Amino acid sequence: MTVYHYTNWPPRAFAGGLLPGSSATDYDGWTSESASVGLGIVPPTLVYPVTFDPVQVRFTVDVVPPNKFGAGGLIEYYFPNGTPRGSVGHPKSVPTVELD
Repeated sequence: MTVYHYTNWPPRAFAGGLLPGSSATDYDGWTSESASVGLGIVPPTLVYPVTFDPVQVRFTVDVVPPNKFGAGGLIEYYFPNGTPRGSVGHPKSVPTVELD
């Protein structure tokens, strides 16, 4: 299963996988503003694919509630124990405006 982690952290921060308490979502095409509003995070500059075995990795799925960044509403995969080493792939830049 692959989900997507939006952040400003560099690749070296994820060498051991996502940290406990991290979240991801099901779409990698959000703009910085859309990700911020929908996920309740600081506007991100990078998005990482996170690939894991849903049978072996503990996670929950919910909808992000309204937050200080906006309305929320995006799907959130929450990893209370993080993800394994090697689960986080190479990032791509998050666009700041919608692309046609």
